[in-house]
Amino acid sequence: MLVGFDAKRFYHNKSGLGNYSRSLIRILNEFTDVNIKLYSPYNNKPPQASIPSHFYKNAILQRAYFIRNQIHKDGLDLFHGLSNEIPIGLKIPTVVTIHDVLFKRYPKDYSSIDRCIYHRKTKYAIRHATAIVCPSETTKLDLLKYYKADESKIHVIYEPISKAFKKQHELKENSSDYFVVLATAQERKNLATVLQCYAEDEGENLLPAVIIGIQEDKFLHTFSSYKGLLQSGRIRIPGYVEESRLLNYYQNALAIVYPSKWEGFGIPILEAHSVHKPLILADNPCFREIAGSAALFFDPLCPRSLKKQLMAIREPTMAANLIQSGIQNLNRFQADVLAKAYKSVYEKVLIKP
Repeated sequence: MLVGFDAKRFYHNKSGLGNYSRSLIRILNEFTDVNIKLYSPYNNKPPQASIPSHFYKNAILQRAYFIRNQIHKDGLDLFHGLSNEIPIGLKIPTVVTIHDVLFKRYPKDYSSIDRCIYHRKTKYAIRHATAIVCPSETTKLDLLKYYKADESKIHVIYEPISKAFKKQHELKENSSDYFVVLATAQERKNLATVLQCYAEDEGENLLPAVIIGIQEDKFLHTFSSYKGLLQSGRIRIPGYVEESRLLNYYQNALAIVYPSKWEGFGIPILEAHSVHKPLILADNPCFREIAGSAALFFDPLCPRSLKKQLMAIREPTMAANLIQSGIQNLNRFQADVLAKAYKSVYEKVLIKP
């Protein structure tokens, strides 16, 4: 079985969709006999150099249309688009991963041009792909709601995590004197509730928050009314964080806080489990699905609800129980099981009349 993959983000994105692409290719290589070929604009140094790759000019039409000629020439059995799109006019079976349709649920977080592009690509992929992979039941329900997708084509397969978080790491001295908060400036990411929670904590009972995902200048522009929290050290903004530094922040935090109102999956949940850190999550369907009972949940619109959980998780027994639940929860996301689930989808696609 020779499968081609859209590898633009595999080579060019350092996080998010790039991590998903690299992790998927890694586990397919490790746990299945699927033969892989990658298709990407520009020839960067490959993260996995042994995998055959075809590099083409980085242009929208090239990626959407003309790459199909090369795909047909290469004799692929099927093609897998890894980020909500597939090339137009392919004459072989196709699989597409639809991570989310957040541009539909939270349109204000996206420019009108981006919304238009994302909608057209997603609509085409949903209509023409032989099979659709979603990373959660939550995303599946959104596809049914916003695109009336053919439910029989949809397969829910959870996402694998980066290899860095699968290794056994020797913890440095665990200071545990702060929370890691994962949030950007987007309204959906809900940093405002975290900041309001800290602003209302006049007695300064809360540990400092290290906010990862936003640059300081963006913070000061978007959340200028909270700059006093930054100046006083009650929040810290380290800026762009490489994976190794992110891992270090995780390991030395008391807990990981993920306040987003809505996601298509939740890789940080698995990352926190893997480094044995307790989680505080916004109460939304996706996070309930992925974390189960291995987290404390708060009302994403209520700063007091968040503060209650930030205080509760400082109790050692509570934290220890959540960590143990997280270790058990990871069993649902084993790399070999996920890899075999993808291969099973490919096999079904190839025998589909």
